[in-house]
Amino acid sequence: MINQAQKEIGVDSTHQVDSLMNTLNQFKTHNLSDQDRASLLDRVDDKFVIKHADLSELFTSMLPDYTLLNQGDIYRFQYETNYFDTENFKLFHMHHAGKSNRLKLRIRNYINSKQSFFEIKKKNNKGLTTKLRKQRAFLFSSSKFDNAFLKNASIELTYPLKSKLIVRYQRITFMHKHANQRITVDTQLHFFDPNAKQSCEIKDGAIIEIKRQRGDHSLKHSSVHQYLKQKGYRTNTFSKYCMGCLLCQIPNIKHNNFKANLIAIKKSFTLAFMGDPI
Repeated sequence: MINQAQKEIGVDSTHQVDSLMNTLNQFKTHNLSDQDRASLLDRVDDKFVIKHADLSELFTSMLPDYTLLNQGDIYRFQYETNYFDTENFKLFHMHHAGKSNRLKLRIRNYINSKQSFFEIKKKNNKGLTTKLRKQRAFLFSSSKFDNAFLKNASIELTYPLKSKLIVRYQRITFMHKHANQRITVDTQLHFFDPNAKQSCEIKDGAIIEIKRQRGDHSLKHSSVHQYLKQKGYRTNTFSKYCMGCLLCQIPNIKHNNFKANLIAIKKSFTLAFMGDPI
């Protein structure tokens, strides 16, 4: 039977838990205030989707150069992200069509600190990611996005927005000791369609995001990039929103351009499908 530590980290093996815990306990730590120097709201991202079994070795390789976010003796933080789109999934299909200039609209809840934000995430044709945020009252779910926030950001959508996908996961965050770079590790990924009450969990995978300041090319090929490349991993265009919609089998959305990613996820990881998890 999987014990609580295994469940929290999201692995099935007691050996994996012990190895991860031992490695994480060796990191020097930083807090949220320290992390302000690498807020990176204007950044370039590299993503990798890897197996849980490789996390411990990855973390060991990071020990010389990174510190671990630890706030109030917590280093695994629970997130809930509520993605909004038009009725016909206009934002989803912009991504599917490979539009260079695209955006995502979401509400992000930080469960541990009980904070919540409206967020606008923009990506331009140079691969630059910009994030705008507006704090809101902490609520687990909401069916409405802030139209005034959109207007202030000069974003006009001709169709009403609806909640289309909710994603829950746990995040571990590392910060480079000397450079303006953060690395996030997301596990226990759970995708939920609030309209059809269908969900899917990736049980043994992790999403690695390497985030660096725009224009800082010194970390374009960091030690973490090198390690992941040696293990056979390549940068991935994995979008939690787009892949979550497909894994939850939301009807009437295009998928051909995501087919390779979808097949790779189904082949590489254990998926659990179920109804409403709430």
